[in-house]
Amino acid sequence: MKKLFLLSIFLLVSCETDQNIEQISYSQFKQEVLSDQIAKVVYDSDQMTIRGNRSDGSKFETSYPIFKIDNVVDNALKENKVTVVFKKIEQPSIFSQLVVGAFPIFLILIYLSFPTFSAYLASHRGQSKFLWFFLTLIFPFAVLFIAMKDKIKKD
Repeated sequence: MKKLFLLSIFLLVSCETDQNIEQISYSQFKQEVLSDQIAKVVYDSDQMTIRGNRSDGSKFETSYPIFKIDNVVDNALKENKVTVVFKKIEQPSIFSQLVVGAFPIFLILIYLSFPTFSAYLASHRGQSKFLWFFLTLIFPFAVLFIAMKDKIKKD
């Protein structure tokens, strides 16, 4: 128990979090840019989150109204020679895009394979293919097990 307690204390101390990032409004950010109090600005890839450092070393974060173009802030950042960084937008790999795009098609093909197999079994037993196909569409697993059952022989 002591080891677990010490481990949790160690993890809490060793995990560095930026607790000193001040959340400010966009209007306050604009005011600080115009008064030349900003040293660095980082626009996140979502283009809505702005993080940065002030000239005094403190950190801030704000949200940018995406629907609004603010030329006043852009010009003030250039005039004050503030370092502006745009984080690269991370795009998913082609493989993950193909997997995500093909997954619904794969599920549909698996779903349709049950009624097709059921109709195939029914045709070899002299039963209605359409009926078994339709029933297996509605009740995929239950009807498939019934269709695989051997035909009852009549004496």
